[in-house]
Amino acid sequence: MIRTVHCSRVAGVSELKANPEKLVASTAGEPLAILSYNKPVFYCVPLDLFERMKSALEAQEAKTGV
Repeated sequence: MIRTVHCSRVAGVSELKANPEKLVASTAGEPLAILSYNKPVFYCVPLDLFERMKSALEAQEAKTGV
């Protein structure tokens, strides 16, 4: 199955394990896709972006009653 990576920065799980602070600092506040065996497994996003996404999702759910 082919997966789309929805950001321009990617790193492997091994890079994240080796030095998470350095890796996150190198993103300059941009989202980061974490890959395992060349497949995206999760995204690291800055706190402010996560909070905006969560608020937008909650507003949409309130609007649609989901």
